[in-house]
Amino acid sequence: PRVVNRFGGARTRFRCNVIGENYRKKCVWAHAPLSTKIKVVLRFATFNKAEAIRTIGREVLAPRGLGGSYEDYVDYCKEEFAAVLRIFADPCAYPVLFHCQHGKDRTGIVAMLLLGILGVDDRIIAEDYALSEKCLAPVRQRMELLDMGAVGLPSAFCESPAPVMLRLLHHIRASYGSIHGYLHSAGLSDQEINTIAWCLRGNFCGIAPRHTHLSPLAAESGSGTDGSS
Repeated sequence: PRVVNRFGGARTRFRCNVIGENYRKKCVWAHAPLSTKIKVVLRFATFNKAEAIRTIGREVLAPRGLGGSYEDYVDYCKEEFAAVLRIFADPCAYPVLFHCQHGKDRTGIVAMLLLGILGVDDRIIAEDYALSEKCLAPVRQRMELLDMGAVGLPSAFCESPAPVMLRLLHHIRASYGSIHGYLHSAGLSDQEINTIAWCLRGNFCGIAPRHTHLSPLAAESGSGTDGSS
């Protein structure tokens, strides 16, 4: 639906499936032990989808830990993160509200990339990410029981400690050289990256020419982004 925002223009909603097929097939399923794959297939065959998902969580995702999962996200979801960031490369899309289910994992990574584009210090990025844990404290029990617990993940996945984000930033630099290097590997051009930085500094609402093309991955008519999987 089209709604009027306080700038008097139309607002668009984008739904971005950040944890996409590439991650599920080339990371999760490819790295699953044979014994786990057999269990999952049998549970799907007996129409026990919920237990199949919990098996993957317990035996594949949980051993990677929160930090390892973030590294897998940035390595295997490049196209999806690029689709999200291209929304920020459109001056006419602002102001932008972006979120995911809990506002700390996929949202945290997108925020890290945006702050990285602006050259914000790693320590500040990590401290900003760590604020999520305090803000989510009122719903922590629900997250443990109904969200993480439902997919076989331990309570540690409800946390957002600064060292996890520092580890991710180190991984990006070790693997891609820099935040910009990572974004280039994801398919973003220098022009798109520079436009994002320009917009984030307050230059938006149609001041610059529009030049970006939104991938189908990024768009659903409906300014907010929803990173739900």
